[in-house]
Amino acid sequence: MSGGIPVALAFSPNLNTHSPLRQHRIVYPKIVYPQFRPLVLIGFVLLACSPSEQRDPLALDPAGLVEQGNLRLSRGDASHAIASFRTALLQDSLNADAMAGLSRAYGLQEKVQLAAVFLRRAAATAYDIGIAALDEGDNERAGAAFNHVLDLVPRHPLALIRLGEMADRKGDQGRAIEFFERAAEANPGYAESFVHLGRQHVLQRNTEKARTAFERAIEVNINSPGAYMGLGDLLSNEGRWAAAVEQYDKVLLINPQSQAAKEALKRARTALAQLSGVQDQAPHSRDR
Repeated sequence: MSGGIPVALAFSPNLNTHSPLRQHRIVYPKIVYPQFRPLVLIGFVLLACSPSEQRDPLALDPAGLVEQGNLRLSRGDASHAIASFRTALLQDSLNADAMAGLSRAYGLQEKVQLAAVFLRRAAATAYDIGIAALDEGDNERAGAAFNHVLDLVPRHPLALIRLGEMADRKGDQGRAIEFFERAAEANPGYAESFVHLGRQHVLQRNTEKARTAFERAIEVNINSPGAYMGLGDLLSNEGRWAAAVEQYDKVLLINPQSQAAKEALKRARTALAQLSGVQDQAPHSRDR
């Protein structure tokens, strides 16, 4: 064979024009007999024309690593996806997307317990990000974080309650009620969901629904101060001062430092005393 670059290398997409290969011809080993050289050449041609291996893009930051992990997951490559997500967590230990990716990857491997652990961690981390954003007054970031929690765990009661509170502050009471109802449905054993729901019904002037929600909260947690406070306010609005006093007393038994309960109790007792005074004077008026 004459000198120069073989045909196989000439068609190779990886040929570097500055490579020393341009300066040196390939010398076949002497053990390859002349009659087999065409077969060797055909092999080189097939190798050069074969599709190159698909490679993931180089990912250096956590976001890129998470993207890489998701890409590998989409191909069903759970093992390499786990490597990407874990590398992302090494760089950012609070990356909820990486935790969620690990949950999906372990789920693909049917490692149920590990999948559940990382799903809980992802939801808890996203929730904490939302709370921090609320503390900083960044409602937009908080809303995005709580909605991310719901993407991971659609029936997450605390995220639903926080979104309901945000809707309430915006004056969107209908939306707030929707979130609180979903929270109560998601975890019927959490009294605060019913307390929030009852307060929204009070704002909507739906007394019976509010009463039902507060009573349901007490069934779930007999020591729910918010529920007793809500019932006391309903009774006060109805002029049933003695029953209201009883509810406010229960609040203070549970939380003696509640300033709101102390003030409400004082108003209720004053109104009750005035009512009793009027009733005491009524017989004397008739006697005259």
